[in-house]
Parts: sequence; structure tokens; C-alpha cells
Amino acid sequence: MQLASRFINFYINSSVHVALAVCSLVCITFIECNININYPFLIFVFFATITGYSFVKYFELVKRNYTDLTNELKSILLFSALSFIVLISFSLFLTYRALISFVAMAMITIFYTTPFLSKPFFFSNIKTLRTIKGIKIYVIAFVWTVVTVIIPLINEKYAMVQDVILIVLQRYLFVLVITLPFEIRDMNFDDISLSTIPQKLGLRLTKCLGIILLIIIVLMNFFKTLTFPCQRYSLALIITVVSALLVYSKKVQSKYYSSFFVESVPILWLILILLCDFFS
Repeated sequence: MQLASRFINFYINSSVHVALAVCSLVCITFIECNININYPFLIFVFFATITGYSFVKYFELVKRNYTDLTNELKSILLFSALSFIVLISFSLFLTYRALISFVAMAMITIFYTTPFLSKPFFFSNIKTLRTIKGIKIYVIAFVWTVVTVIIPLINEKYAMVQDVILIVLQRYLFVLVITLPFEIRDMNFDDISLSTIPQKLGLRLTKCLGIILLIIIVLMNFFKTLTFPCQRYSLALIITVVSALLVYSKKVQSKYYSSFFVESVPILWLILILLCDFFS
């Protein structure tokens, strides 16, 4: 039992779970645009996500306590270093434009946790993107949307047509909504100056906003020129699941509520699409 618990903790804390979620959204993009799945690209995204999230989660911790790291954290850092080596290797399979786009997202990731605004220029305390008032959730949604929709299509040299614009908007709103349970969980820990959505609107209005955004996502499907029944049915099911997870989100959550179950939503979405397609 203890071994299983340690494995699950490593699986989540090393960002393997979130990497699978990101790759699932990339696969959904390929399916929605009727493109063959590019597996080298997926491998690159998988290890890039592990590297990026490990940097975001552990950079400050390692910087403050680099002489007193736990064995688990050392294992995660080693795994992250190996992941970085793999992503560099698989970068050879990306187009020049896709690679440049990933570098841009990497810079945003670095600035998310690393101070870059200082007094001489901005007359404020040194800040990271994460600490700028009110933009944290929007930065996350932007990066996820670019990585899971725009860059895959750039890499495949896919034309940016009407359906792509709708997919981009849907994905952005979708990531915003599935991030809300994390924002709700962190209400008691986030500095009030961050001005997160739950801090500004409160718990009830935040959930109402999330439900409205989910309805908008569903309505956008009616404006697409090319969509298949499997995609519509799976989207309806996943929107129902997300609605339930959002409604039952609390300030005090179980250990794995957001970090496992909410982050499993993209994986479940991909499974639903594949199952629906298999049985249709």
C-alpha cells in the first residue's frame, strides 16, 4: 500500500499526469482537424510539459533549499533532467516555426516563476507573471491553448480556417474552466493581491461563470463546418463531467481532487472520443 502511494505521488508530483493530459488535448486537436497523429511531436510535448511544470513547481523550492532536498525531490529533478534531454532530441522532428513557438512558450513559463519586472523600470516590486494581479489563470489558459492547438497545427502546416478559430476559442475557455477548481482550492493560500477569479467573485459566482463558459463551448460546436457525431457526443459527456467537478469543488479538497481527477478530464475526453469512434 505504501509503495502504491509513493508511486502515485511520484506520478503526480513529477508532472507525468499533467503531461498525459496535455498530450491528450493535442491528440484531440489532431482528431478534430482530421490529421494523422504525429507521435514524435507528442513525445516532444510530453517531455516538454514535464520539464516546464517541474520548473514552475520546484524552481523556487530548489533555489531556497538546494542543500536540503528530499530523496523524492531529487528523483523528480533527475527525471526532469532526463526529460529535458529527451525533448531536445525530439526537437529535431519539429518544424522551424513550431520550434520557435515552443521557445516563446518556454520563455513565458520561465517568466511565470522568475522575477523580470523591477523597480527601475516599472516602479513596483520585483514580480513574476504569476504574481501580476488577475492574470495567472489567463496565462495558463493561453499557454495550454497555444501548445495543444496552435503549435500542433503550425507544425502540420494546417490552414487557420474558421473551425480552427472556434477550436482555439473552445480550448481556451475549456482550460479556463478546468483551472477554476485549482483556483478555488488555493483561495485560502493565494495572496489576496493575486485577485484570482474566486477571490473576486466568490465561490458561488465562480461556479456560475464556469457553467456559462461550458455552455458557450457547446454552442460553438454549432458554428463549425466540419464536426462528427463522436466529437459532439464526447464533448457533451465531458462538459457534464467538468460541470460536476466544478460544482463540487471546495476550498478544502481531498488530496487528489484537482491534481488527479480534474487533470484527468482531458485524458477521459480522448478516451471517450476513441471509444465512440470504435463503436460507431
